[in-house]
Amino acid sequence: MNAISENIVTFLFNAMIQITVVACIALLCSVAQRRVAAKHRYTLWVAALLLGSVIPLWSLRASLFRIVGGHGAQSMRDGHQFRAIAGGDGNIDPSVWMRLSTPREEPIPFPPMLGVAIAGCYALFLTYRSARLWAAWRRTRKLYRLAAGVPPLRALRSLIDRHAKDFGLRLPPQTYALDGVGPLTLGAKRPILLLPKTFVETASADELDATICHEFAHVARKDFAVNLLCEFATLPVYFHPLVWWMKSQVRHARELACDDLAAERSSTPARYASALVHVAQSLLGNPATIQPELAQGLFDTENIESRVSSLLDRKNLFGNTAGRAITLATLCCLVGVTLMTSALSLQLASSQPIAAAAPVAAQSTHAENPARPRVRVSTMSFVESTPSIDEAEIQSFAKQIEGMKTLNQSMDWAEEVQERTRNFWQEHGYFKVKVEDASTLVSDSPNGQVFSVLAAVTPGTQYRLKKLVFDEAKGITTQELATMFPISPGDIFDVQKIRTGFENLRRAYPASYKDWLFAPYTEINDSDHTIVLRMRLHGDEELSGK
Repeated sequence: MNAISENIVTFLFNAMIQITVVACIALLCSVAQRRVAAKHRYTLWVAALLLGSVIPLWSLRASLFRIVGGHGAQSMRDGHQFRAIAGGDGNIDPSVWMRLSTPREEPIPFPPMLGVAIAGCYALFLTYRSARLWAAWRRTRKLYRLAAGVPPLRALRSLIDRHAKDFGLRLPPQTYALDGVGPLTLGAKRPILLLPKTFVETASADELDATICHEFAHVARKDFAVNLLCEFATLPVYFHPLVWWMKSQVRHARELACDDLAAERSSTPARYASALVHVAQSLLGNPATIQPELAQGLFDTENIESRVSSLLDRKNLFGNTAGRAITLATLCCLVGVTLMTSALSLQLASSQPIAAAAPVAAQSTHAENPARPRVRVSTMSFVESTPSIDEAEIQSFAKQIEGMKTLNQSMDWAEEVQERTRNFWQEHGYFKVKVEDASTLVSDSPNGQVFSVLAAVTPGTQYRLKKLVFDEAKGITTQELATMFPISPGDIFDVQKIRTGFENLRRAYPASYKDWLFAPYTEINDSDHTIVLRMRLHGDEELSGK
């Protein structure tokens, strides 16, 4: 199973679990909201739908960190070269940030062929769902073009202008009468209102008033734009049945919220409810009514009975202030539980180990016997030495590589040897060292492979520390911070000593501060072969309240 299949299966597996949790928590929160206005319940369900759509993507962060972490980072600032320092490639690891943000999922073995099959089915599903969404968009545009071919309604102009003023709409939506469409609104930037032509000709004044008032509520609430956002956000997770259910809850709450707004602009809620029932009865006889997927209309939901009951039974509802407070509390609960759920995401991996990439000299052997219990370097030698480093010390390092019985096979073992070599030279101040190696297969057996490695090291310039700079430090003086680093200005820029200083910072700060992190940068001056190590520290106030 390749990386793409693994990521897709990981995403789908976590989506099934996390969306279920989000939907269950949203349902419990909606019970707490049973006595608040429909507009607040609508906010909850939209938030649940968007969270359920976005949170599963967080499960892919492991792959993202592997990609980003594998290459390091470089940036240019104020004419100096800055590097995020992170390990043996010339970069120093900001330990706190890495400790907080590196994924900790345990890989779960998964049959590779099943993963490829699931990934293929998901690709077909995305294609189908995207085609459906594109078709819905085309139908919406088609209605726009049909409306452009007929003149706007003039007979209802006074009613339209009055309700546009009531809802605070600067420009009233153009209203058209077309055959075969249900009462609906289209468009986010320049919305239009479409009414059935027969309905316009036969409806009473109350029915027309209720219909236009309800549709203008959609326009005032910008429901078309929110619905479009939800459609695109749920595209990757639309396979989940609970996503369909949450979308139905969004639609129902949206219609109830628009009913509430429309009833406020009618003489009484009972009069609006009566008109709503009559409009529903008059439109039931027209089976050819079109209701595009992206549009909002008077009958987005068919549960007219519950809508009428909600309009007539408003005595036990909380006020607006209490409703907002309850909604804020439920949203905090929903977001908190969702974030905790995202932290428990699982990482799936192929149940058949993939052999690490081997050097060219060993590729044919890997093809015959890809699963190797271990790789070992029998001899490690260098093309040329670095005069400033004692030869005995270099040979001692080579013996360390030769003494490693089991090199890491989760990555290219040759890369591991390169990283260790690069780190050795960087500990002696050669910050920009370059390492190239060539390996020769010495022996190959069921117990493992043995290689001989010849490394060409280009050390470059030896750098020294010019100074340590601490920006935005709180609670600890810069002098105290400097003592945590076992390196002083003028010393050889030893990356191991820098890492030790970062570890000392990590242990010292959390004792008095919370939510702190630091961003290290290096300013390299090639004219005098020095490096300024600058650290910008960020943290909240002390826990003690100082």
